[in-house]
Amino acid sequence: MKNCEDCITAKVIKEQFIERDLFNATDISQIKWRIYGQNFTKQHFEKFLKENKEAIKSLLKNEKSKSNIEKWFDLKEGQSFISDEQIKIFSNTYYSKIFN
Repeated sequence: MKNCEDCITAKVIKEQFIERDLFNATDISQIKWRIYGQNFTKQHFEKFLKENKEAIKSLLKNEKSKSNIEKWFDLKEGQSFISDEQIKIFSNTYYSKIFN
């Protein structure tokens, strides 16, 4: 990603982080983003995830990504939605492991 202050947007999080990285990863440690020189905080990450709840939810419909999404977002058995609190916990837990 190029070096700029606001390169990461809600659209980038949807297309590259959710639809590509979360979909394909089998372990959260496989997802690494470098954000040198960018003003991208944990609060931005959380906000963009909340704006893309439906994209995260759509991963629950795919057998490849379903179990990991359930685990990473701590979903209860049969839960088919992602709450703001679950996104906040996910962001707090994984932001520093993903972004540096």
